[in-house]
Amino acid sequence: MKGTLIACWFFAFIALAASSVTGNAQQIKKADKSPTQKTGEQMTEKNLGVTKKIYEAFNQGDFSAVLELFAPTVKWVAAENSPLGDKSPYRGLSKVRNGVFARLAGGLPGLKIETDELFAAGDDKVVMLGYYDGVFKATGKPIHAQVAHVWTFSGGKVVKFQQYTDTYQLAKSAK
Repeated sequence: MKGTLIACWFFAFIALAASSVTGNAQQIKKADKSPTQKTGEQMTEKNLGVTKKIYEAFNQGDFSAVLELFAPTVKWVAAENSPLGDKSPYRGLSKVRNGVFARLAGGLPGLKIETDELFAAGDDKVVMLGYYDGVFKATGKPIHAQVAHVWTFSGGKVVKFQQYTDTYQLAKSAK
């Protein structure tokens, strides 16, 4: 009997919470978008456009064009145990240029990033899901590794990059 009473109270609480959430959601749907929300949507679209430009320039080997889209204080965080993880995080444009792009050009010339999905995560973040395709210069072995990138923006510039990748695939191809 005591257990039944607790269960009834529990389900009553859940029903009350659900109706409260549903009511709030309906109120939100009815509300007009404020100027702040419109600005957020504009920034989201701008950030998605900048991210697309980054991948286009990267796949053409135009690292200077990529760096122009970064803030001077950018923080680049390579995946742990990845080939570039040894000196991560890289802070500032010169560290990214020399520690990331120069090393990629030397060790994985012609590396391409295949973008499967690109989507906004709030007003200041963009997420990319895809693959790295290339050949390690030292071994001649190809790579095809899954990757996720999280880009953080401020004022239309990249302020942080976070990489998640299949480090096992990269290590296997590097040997």
